[in-house]
Amino acid sequence: MAKSVVMFGPKKSGKTLNAAAMLKAYGLKEFIDLDDPWFPEGAALRRRLRAGMLVLAYDLSGARDFARKHGMLLQTITDARRRLGAAWRNPR
Repeated sequence: MAKSVVMFGPKKSGKTLNAAAMLKAYGLKEFIDLDDPWFPEGAALRRRLRAGMLVLAYDLSGARDFARKHGMLLQTITDARRRLGAAWRNPR
């Protein structure tokens, strides 16, 4: 299974819309959104984190800190668009 990835991109950039395609392209199993108001914290978060996760974030410094703290690869939405190519769906 692939190492987990933190995907940074601005709000409304298509992160959630393209999450399923990014999972497949990066060889990951599930995604979570750091910006979800119901996002778990502390022990609940640690229980959910495992290898093969895609973590979506719109705050660059928060994404960078999260990736560093949890040993995850940090990628940008531009990286994802390049990797997905024609499979990328543009938000409306």
